[in-house]
Amino acid sequence: MKKINTKRVIVLITCTLMLGACNGKSTDGEIIATSKAGEITTHDYFKSMNQDMLSNTMLEVAINKILTQKYSEKIDKKAIDKSFEDVIKQYGGEAKFKELIKKQSPNMTIEEYKEKRYLDAYKEKFITDSIKVTDEEIKNETRNISQIIYPLNNIKKDDLKSAEDQMEKIRLEVSKDSKKFDKVQDKNSKQPKYFVNSLRMATKNDIIASAQKEVFKMKKGEVSKVFKDDNALYIFKVNEEAPKAADLKDLKLKIVRDKISHNPKVLQDAYKTILKEYDVKFSDQEVSKAIEKQLSKEAVSKNE
Repeated sequence: MKKINTKRVIVLITCTLMLGACNGKSTDGEIIATSKAGEITTHDYFKSMNQDMLSNTMLEVAINKILTQKYSEKIDKKAIDKSFEDVIKQYGGEAKFKELIKKQSPNMTIEEYKEKRYLDAYKEKFITDSIKVTDEEIKNETRNISQIIYPLNNIKKDDLKSAEDQMEKIRLEVSKDSKKFDKVQDKNSKQPKYFVNSLRMATKNDIIASAQKEVFKMKKGEVSKVFKDDNALYIFKVNEEAPKAADLKDLKLKIVRDKISHNPKVLQDAYKTILKEYDVKFSDQEVSKAIEKQLSKEAVSKNE
């Protein structure tokens, strides 16, 4: 792969990136087109665009370029290629997979789709490198959990009390012997009213907010009270308190994503750091100001 200066990536936000090669320069930006009515420049183009859309797009272009340079040799591309080949097989071969891609992204080729998978891996590496999570945090913020769920979709108001009583009866039964928890099933209906769901690597965001505090204080084998939200009734059991060593990498990524979800500023700060590290300069002042404004907002689109 051709090497470039890793400490200086000057991102020229011009029509070369947006609309193809430019044919000249103007004091009002790069010239995109000429006509008897006058020149059309990048300044005209940028001015016509929504500023948020423009800054998001240009920020993504810059970040993607940097991440490709920084992490291209630091991910396991062979493993990604193997996983990609398996996906193609699952969909019945390359021809059928091409049809699927065409429906989702008409102009995307299989090779471009594969490159996107590489880019996703670069982004994962970037956020886990940039947003620190300790092993202690992972242990405190993750659990192996099972939950009994009683959906309340379309349930009549008169039947809610019956559902709550049924879940309380189940809770009392499994509290006496937690080994029965994962074997709970509704045998009295062709369409089961409740079911068991296992969350092998759960973070707090994986369960309802009202249950998080209590469930993450529970010890192995303990069963919770019945919790409720607008969608369902829940009972939780902790299967394991500490994650397995083999799961630490995936759990770290989950916690980092949770951190970004709760506080987008951590991602903004990571962007600012890497843009500074690579000495990124936007040649158009309006673009530069839009990017600066975007990175100072409370929320930023999650480029991960």
